[in-house]
Amino acid sequence: MKIHARTLLKYPQAQLWDMLTGSFTLVFDDGELQTNDKETLYSLYCWEFHRQFPTAPLLTGHHLQKVLKGGRLTAKTHLTLIGKCLWDVYDHLCEELRDEQKRLDLRFKMAATGYDIVNEMYNDLSYRLEEYTISIDITDFVDMLDAPRMQKLYDELTPDEAGIAKLYAGITDITFNDPLVRENTVSRLARSGLISINQLHQCIGVRGYVSDSDDVRIKHPVMRGYVEGMRLFRDSIAESRSAAKAMMFSKDNLQRSEYFSRRLQFISMAVENLHHEDCGSGRYLRWTVNPPIVRGERTLYEGDLPHLVGKIYLDDDGMLKTIKASDKHLIGKKIQMRSVLYCQHPDPAGICRVCFGAFADIVPPKTNLGHMCSAYIAQQSSQMILSIKHLDGSSEIETVVVGDGDRFYIKSYKDGNSYQFADTLKTSKVWLVIFKDDAVNLTDVREVEDVRQLSVTRITELESIGIRVNDGKNEFEEEVNVYAKPRKSSLSHDMLAHIKKVEWTVDALGNAVIDMTGWDFSRPILDLPQKYFNVADHSKEMADMLEASVDDVAHRDRFVQPASLLGDLFKLVNEKLNVNIAPLEVVLYSATIVSAADNDYSLPKPHTKQGLGVMRMTMDYRSLAPRMAYERHYDIITKPASYALKNRPDHVLDMILMPREVSAARRRRQQQAA
Repeated sequence: MKIHARTLLKYPQAQLWDMLTGSFTLVFDDGELQTNDKETLYSLYCWEFHRQFPTAPLLTGHHLQKVLKGGRLTAKTHLTLIGKCLWDVYDHLCEELRDEQKRLDLRFKMAATGYDIVNEMYNDLSYRLEEYTISIDITDFVDMLDAPRMQKLYDELTPDEAGIAKLYAGITDITFNDPLVRENTVSRLARSGLISINQLHQCIGVRGYVSDSDDVRIKHPVMRGYVEGMRLFRDSIAESRSAAKAMMFSKDNLQRSEYFSRRLQFISMAVENLHHEDCGSGRYLRWTVNPPIVRGERTLYEGDLPHLVGKIYLDDDGMLKTIKASDKHLIGKKIQMRSVLYCQHPDPAGICRVCFGAFADIVPPKTNLGHMCSAYIAQQSSQMILSIKHLDGSSEIETVVVGDGDRFYIKSYKDGNSYQFADTLKTSKVWLVIFKDDAVNLTDVREVEDVRQLSVTRITELESIGIRVNDGKNEFEEEVNVYAKPRKSSLSHDMLAHIKKVEWTVDALGNAVIDMTGWDFSRPILDLPQKYFNVADHSKEMADMLEASVDDVAHRDRFVQPASLLGDLFKLVNEKLNVNIAPLEVVLYSATIVSAADNDYSLPKPHTKQGLGVMRMTMDYRSLAPRMAYERHYDIITKPASYALKNRPDHVLDMILMPREVSAARRRRQQQAA
């Protein structure tokens, strides 16, 4: 039996539940599709766009079957299908709709329709599909554990990072692909995305490595999961640290994150307007699209491309194009992107849609763009801190990576968590230099007979060391980075024993200089603590990068390029979060100023100077409305610059402090525009 899809649009949804049964062929505007009543009834909810706009084509791609592509229905399938229908209908209507304001009105009328569709699907399907509701109990997990391939994984399991990672990868593969567990409720829920695969690893796998509340990893992993139960007292105590961390993170760490979010939003609100036009900027941001990073069976970084989707770039043919998730040919290439940092729109508090990118289409009218972008970034960070108990998996410590410029001097030790001298130094005379401020506890090695009694982290915590080399021809010294966030290096017990034996000298700068004559170059010189880089560390590092300190104001104003910092910020943020580059550009742009030296803290444009401000001073020297909504009111009221500096950009909160003046200024602008 063949049914024309458009015929179904004439009937109410409730009536179609009684009309459609069994399998049939559905005829669309672009072809036919063999389907059934269940798939079609689900799809029909999303065809509300075609009911409202009957001239739009109804395509096979608007059917559930094309979205699933043989997979299972998930918690986000309806959003994918709604999005497909919405944007296809919108694109069709825009072929004849040239006025940008009418396009904007249409977008948000259709967005409201999408919201209504979700609500109707929830209300309708909740009771119509009651018979399909399934339950889950312990026997489902036991059946997963008894699967032959699962038993083989356990037989091969070793109590180390590699062994646990191999077990987790095997559990994922079995859950999604093994036909013997395909009908198991746990497998079905996981394949539908209704349970977290990371939490499933710890249920039917092992809990793995646990980190304490100070993020130092406990030495021995927990080699049982929640289904089997933790039968050793040591394991129970170790696992209790997860709850301790959750309690700790929900207080101080969350407060710091939220307070930073507040500061960031006040600053970012300076980028007030999004204009749906092209400023015509001819300046582009050069960007290398980095590929994914994979270690073994684990993807450490999914690559730049997913975080660049929607940005507009200049293609090789000279045309402006929008980056799509399917543009795999861009991976590894250097592209030129339109950027918020180089937008030349005349509005001093606004940017254009082309520089922002395709995400401009989902920004509601009269939205403060800066506030929206900063809240979007900060809420992800805060949510991860709040959900630490659910996200806390087996703690994996990143192995040491030596930078290209330092490889002449040091290399990674075989355990991956220590440094040793590079082989290139074996034939040279070498001295190790510990900088003055880092050497204050070095004298402790003289007070003990056996240095192994000492805690290495109590003696030194180093971000960098100096290595002095005499190769027989020249003598030179280089500062070498030995910091792997959030871990500072400490002199190893082997090195402390060497220092106790040979002592040290002090150079003209007060640094401790250790002669490495007689040193065994096969031994580690520095150890790193088994410390985990958590979401609170991540949030703090984001804040430090954007805020800086008052002491940095001259350097950031003159020497720090916002485009360069954008690359560092992009890399840092997406280590833990999933943030598109467009809102990051807006937040960074809001932190830029024209010139601190000239006391001009306005948002820069391509024809002005451009520097990177210090957040505290930017708040003090822009509009005082957000400053008065923040803190330290006495300081700002008694500060002479609050009265002497008149060149301050407007802010959306000005209405709170000076309602009459702001209203009068708005009336004048409206009269001038008229």
